[in-house]
Amino acid sequence: MLRALAAHPLAFWVASCLGLALQVATLLVVRASGPVTLKLLALVRNAAVVLAEVLRGSAAGSPAQLAGYSISLLAFAKYTQLRSRQAGDRGPKAKAA
Repeated sequence: MLRALAAHPLAFWVASCLGLALQVATLLVVRASGPVTLKLLALVRNAAVVLAEVLRGSAAGSPAQLAGYSISLLAFAKYTQLRSRQAGDRGPKAKAA
């Protein structure tokens, strides 16, 4: 590990900075949208990665698995649609008050 660090210090520094940026971005997302949305985004990311790997042919997936991942992606899309519609409903009322 130390040899790799000594051989590529810039790569480790960049990786550390990206990790910090990810933590700050996570904090901002949680503040803006709530922890449930962040959890759902992680679920979608994982499902999308699995589906992409299966479609690419580098991983095998049973029909039941593919259906489950697809349903989770569709459910998140519906949640996002309902959430944005709900935020749109609150927008004009907040301005009028």
